[in-house]
Amino acid sequence: MHGISRKRLGFAVSITVVAAMLVVSSIASMLMTQQEASISLKQIIDNPEKYLGERFAVFLILNITLREDPHHRLIETYYLVHIKDSYGYETMFVTSSHDYSRYASCIGQRARFKLLGGRGPGLMHPPDRLITNILVSKSVDPYAREFTTIHISLADT
Repeated sequence: MHGISRKRLGFAVSITVVAAMLVVSSIASMLMTQQEASISLKQIIDNPEKYLGERFAVFLILNITLREDPHHRLIETYYLVHIKDSYGYETMFVTSSHDYSRYASCIGQRARFKLLGGRGPGLMHPPDRLITNILVSKSVDPYAREFTTIHISLADT
């Protein structure tokens, strides 16, 4: 009889652990969704230093337009991805033709984006290419040439 109670105890502990993991996962998911919904594009653009590190946000992809190349110097085609947050603020960022189909498939839909903020030197690009997927790059200290840059891309699902 002593062996049966150990089995029951083991089963009860297993059920308790699984239930606790499900509760913690559910709470973490709700908090992440709340945090994603509360991110404002205007706040990110005005104060990028507050958004260092990695986070996720949900934005509506409004449209994708061709990024003009008036001097015909670029060796690749670039597009502007127009996005809107839940507060109604709209902005855009440049993406390459390689990523066009990923964004185009989400036009008119809310999509989950990965935001990656960091500090470092200013961004330099070759004369025949553009740097893509930059939401904002703002000078921190003009004498040190340090910038806060927020990269944006569709989150892999």
